[in-house]
Amino acid sequence: MNKLIKAGLLVASTFVGAQAMAASMDCEIGEAQYNREYGGYTCYTVEFGSQTASTTYKIVSDKAVSNVVWDGAAASCGVSSSTSCTVQTSANTVHAATAIILFQDGSWEKAWATSLFNNI
Repeated sequence: MNKLIKAGLLVASTFVGAQAMAASMDCEIGEAQYNREYGGYTCYTVEFGSQTASTTYKIVSDKAVSNVVWDGAAASCGVSSSTSCTVQTSANTVHAATAIILFQDGSWEKAWATSLFNNI
């Protein structure tokens, strides 16, 4: 009986873990050749003489996405069916974007990413 309970808990935790990892947010900032990612959810670049840089936040999901509610640094994208949001970000400031991802199966999840570029 004890083995059966342990096996059941293992299966349940695997299912819950898989559900928790359904979506994440990546970001890209500035020109591709200078863009650096750290763990997928943080991007960094150096721009020479620029006061702003184009930053794209992207939802990566293994489930079908219905809508995304963008917030924080990506709030200007509002509610959208697009899984990416491009905004202008200012130099020498950390920008944090958050999103609530609404899936077609009725579930939802939160994701976030940060971006930073230094102006030299």
